[in-house]
Amino acid sequence: MAGPTPLIRPARPEDVDAATPRIFSSGPDAFRYVFARRCPDEAHAFIADAFIREHTELSYRYHWVAEVDGDVVGTAAGYTGTTAERFLWPIIGRIFRFYGPLIGLQVVRYGLNIEKAIIPPKGPDVFYIANVGVHPAFQGKGIGALLFKHLHAEALKQNATHTALDVSVENPRAEALYTRLGYTVSYELPSEFKNKSGYIPGHRRMEFRIEN
Repeated sequence: MAGPTPLIRPARPEDVDAATPRIFSSGPDAFRYVFARRCPDEAHAFIADAFIREHTELSYRYHWVAEVDGDVVGTAAGYTGTTAERFLWPIIGRIFRFYGPLIGLQVVRYGLNIEKAIIPPKGPDVFYIANVGVHPAFQGKGIGALLFKHLHAEALKQNATHTALDVSVENPRAEALYTRLGYTVSYELPSEFKNKSGYIPGHRRMEFRIEN
């Protein structure tokens, strides 16, 4: 890798401004589908609001960042399936606090549709990787691979036997990276979920067996 070696570290609440666009870039159409209810930028605003809190899959607590010369240029989240099973009610609570009851109900409905197209992980054996995003100026420089190396080590610490992720069928570049890292497709789910703000593409579940 040319240039300075990125520092991979746990995310902090103060990373919110740099991390939010990277998280959004990991699935912009799906994020708009769920969270852009009143204006296009609302998806960014909700991600930022959730990032600085705890107990949801968008929280800084479950993210790592890649830092170059003090700037956050990449993000990735990781957590076990057991942890993911505790996310539902906290994210619903966050939605109602952010949107209020009427719009909140609509957001929750769209969010539950996401779980039909991208099935949440379950159990302690799987370490799920999500929200992988790298700044366009730093793509192709190995930062994604470094994030995955760190997350694989974290998965071992948490006694997971394999990692898993979901990749959009419309993102062949990301799928190619995951294939190079040793991931294989276990199944594919189509999706027809769409609204005026965005849509959920079909996704492929990819998995990787961890070895010490």
